[in-house]
This record gives sequence, structure tokens and C-alpha cells, in this order.
Amino acid sequence: MINKLLEKLNIKSVLDLNDEEKRTFEQWQKVLDKDEVSVKEIKEFIDFQVALTTEQLLSYKNTKDKDIYLKAQLRNYRNLKSFIESPTKNKEVINQYINSLK
Repeated sequence: MINKLLEKLNIKSVLDLNDEEKRTFEQWQKVLDKDEVSVKEIKEFIDFQVALTTEQLLSYKNTKDKDIYLKAQLRNYRNLKSFIESPTKNKEVINQYINSLK
């Protein structure tokens, strides 16, 4: 599937990608090679994207529109991770409450 994307973008080889694109390509390839993605893998992917987006946000060369886009993208990744982690956090809160009753 990713090879089709590369063809559409007129990229003949993964070697033609820059380092950042190669890292993204490798992560996407890992995801696509599996039938199902684990929650752990989704969280790792989100962490990677948060780090990448944060790094891009630090660039002084960003236009106002790109800066707004990156901030929204970062917020979306963080919200998604919070949603994924919410059952675990809720369990911790309930357990702490129950333990405090003893």
C-alpha cells in the first residue's frame, strides 16, 4: 500500500526520502505489515508523532498557517492518547479511592 503512495508521489525508492520521511515510512510499514495494531503500538506511534510535531513547531521558519496546523495536529495527538489511556487512569482513580476507604 505504501509503495502505491510512493508511486503516486513519483518516488522511485525509499532511499529517495529524507531521514524524517524514512522514519515515518518505517513506522507506517510496520503498522501495515500486521493484521491488527495493538494499543501499545498506537501509543508509541502517537508519541513519535507528538515528538515530530513538537520539533516542527520549534522551527522559526513556519508560516502562521503552518504553525496553526501543527498546534492543532499536536492537540489532536494528545487528545487521542488521553482517550486511549482514560480507562487505565479511571481504574487508578477508583483503586485509590477504594484503598483510601480502608
